[in-house]
Amino acid sequence: MDEMIIEFSSDLKELLSEIENALMRVDEMVGAGDTPGPDDLNEIFRNLHTIKGTCSFFEMNITRSLSHKMEDLLDLFRQGKGDINAAHVQLLFDGVDCLNKIAESIRANEPETNFEIEATGLKEKILTIINTIENPQHTDSIKIPTPQDILPLPELPEDISNTPIIQPSKKKRLQQNEMLKKFATEARDKLDVSEQVLIEMEHGTDSDPQEMIDTVRRNLHTLKGNSGFMGFKGIEKLTHVLETALEQMIDQLATITDFQLYYDAVDELRRACYIVSEGQPYTANQALIARLKGIQDNENALETEPLEKGTASSQPSGSKISETNSQTSSSKNKISPDAFVRVPVNKLDLLMDLLGEVILVASMVTHHPDIQGLELEGFENTSHQLDLLLRQLQDAAMSLRLIPISNVFQRMKRLIRDFIQETHKNIDFIITGEDTEVDKSVAEMLNDPLVHLLRNAADHGLESTEDRLASDKPETGIIRLSARQAGGELRVVVEDDGRGLNREKILAKACERGLCDPDDDPDDRTVWSYIFHPGFSTAEQITNISGRGVGMDVVMNNVKNMRGKVTIDSTPGKGSSITLHIPLTLAILDGMVIKINDILYVLPIETVVEILQPHANQINHSSVDGQFVIRIRDDLVPVLFLNQLYGQETDLEKHLENQVMMVIETDGIQLAMPVDELLGQQQVVIKPLIGHLKNIRAVSGCALLGSGSVAMVLDVSQLHQLHEKNIRV
Repeated sequence: MDEMIIEFSSDLKELLSEIENALMRVDEMVGAGDTPGPDDLNEIFRNLHTIKGTCSFFEMNITRSLSHKMEDLLDLFRQGKGDINAAHVQLLFDGVDCLNKIAESIRANEPETNFEIEATGLKEKILTIINTIENPQHTDSIKIPTPQDILPLPELPEDISNTPIIQPSKKKRLQQNEMLKKFATEARDKLDVSEQVLIEMEHGTDSDPQEMIDTVRRNLHTLKGNSGFMGFKGIEKLTHVLETALEQMIDQLATITDFQLYYDAVDELRRACYIVSEGQPYTANQALIARLKGIQDNENALETEPLEKGTASSQPSGSKISETNSQTSSSKNKISPDAFVRVPVNKLDLLMDLLGEVILVASMVTHHPDIQGLELEGFENTSHQLDLLLRQLQDAAMSLRLIPISNVFQRMKRLIRDFIQETHKNIDFIITGEDTEVDKSVAEMLNDPLVHLLRNAADHGLESTEDRLASDKPETGIIRLSARQAGGELRVVVEDDGRGLNREKILAKACERGLCDPDDDPDDRTVWSYIFHPGFSTAEQITNISGRGVGMDVVMNNVKNMRGKVTIDSTPGKGSSITLHIPLTLAILDGMVIKINDILYVLPIETVVEILQPHANQINHSSVDGQFVIRIRDDLVPVLFLNQLYGQETDLEKHLENQVMMVIETDGIQLAMPVDELLGQQQVVIKPLIGHLKNIRAVSGCALLGSGSVAMVLDVSQLHQLHEKNIRV
């Protein structure tokens, strides 16, 4: 059951994320004094109902009970029995936060009972609001039903010690466990489909009702047959009664005002399947069966009711909501559920690792020393075709890991919303490019940097309302979060229209911490880089949001771990813009392989600007700092000697004669690097350096080439920093 629990946790997180996004839209409407749209309320309600039903299957009573009460509160707003306000929205947000904590605890194999006190407190508040809405004249104390009151668990025999037990063989037990697992998995799928169809029927759809009911009955009929085969008489009986109740549903569809009975039956079947999959006996819920049979017993009575009365009763107060949501519901179901397959991330990681090895072995075959120099026209054509196919395979494999960055961006809305509630600043948060797709591992590592960048932008970047008005700025500050692909990298930008970075303040703090000398006058790019040092902060007062000098250090470390870089643009009084430059994938690199002093290196291809062999009149030498520069068109490009950087002695001036130069660029600054040999462009699989090797300067990893040799992957950003440091020395 471990795989099922992990999958449930992932599903729960996804559903809660959708609920939170819908709540954000509701919150915006409530804050603007408008009535929230029915689509958002219905979406929250459906997701809460799905959570409640799934929790019933896993017997997570605390989670189920809390989501059930949140669902009840939403239902009142859906039916128009109450007006949702900011306090209600905040309470629902608190409920989502609690459920998120439980989802994280499940993943960590911790019990949900750790959050029982918090969940109980939230339920008390929700029940108070429900009672106030339903009985505005009576606010008596409310008894909180226990999870067993909602769905009573079957009692086990008091004494089973005398029951004779025949122990099956180990092989037999394994077979039985496998059959139980398959039964539970298939049952869950059948019940999930049935529940979704019932939800669509309740909220209105363009599909044929007869066809939808037949879909539910077919799923239940299959479940009934499987239960009978496995000997689960209780499940078989309950399924049969529910199946029979659905037979006359098509005739009564216009008069059904409460679908909750059918949802309860599906929830009970989920719970029953979980119980038997754990090897415990299940006895059919007689109270639920009686309720279902009551529908059948009243069939004739319903038929004798006047049509007008039946039609009137079929229109609940929330009918307009259902009608408005019908188009959305039908449009969402145009894609077949079978079009998607959930695959564990570790399997995708294994696929990428194996693909990297295949690319490596293919390169070793096509560049094998035994065939070098031979004229093999057919072999060359075949190897070229193999290379093209491997690239297509790599692109396809990488696309499996791609997810929209909106999964990360949407969480930031909640962050800004909570910040507004705490500081009462007026902030307009604008998101663009959220449909940009990135590798799942990149998306996961982006969360922490974005949290700190947005907190700094909101807390330090944007002025208070009074200061903005005094500076002739709009009362509402703007924070923009955007993403786009540029070449082989992802660029995520956080910008604001606040006060901008204070150069003098940062420089003074840097001098105080010994990062520069008082007489230094570094350029803006160097000054901005100081804020990424651990513990560096110019905040006069530490708040619970920012000010300790930790956030930007976290940003830089996370971005470095992704082989990325950070650039800053800031204008005093106008605002700041921080851009994260991150590779689209962290596993495979398109690189240029070079050789310097018999050592192999790989440069990321996106950093290579051009390759040239300068003439003698292009080479210049500065008498001030001893730096060599190359004149390329109208620009003077400094020369970086990699062998000198690593302490290898060489005649630098002689080294430039008739030398191939590679011009590399990062942060808008170019360097020319002499190389002994250019081996060409290759796709390489990056492996991290461990032990003492990970301390090699300006190296981000290593790569095994097709020839079997190992090459160092250079970090161009660090090369620039080390070069500038050597020049100053």
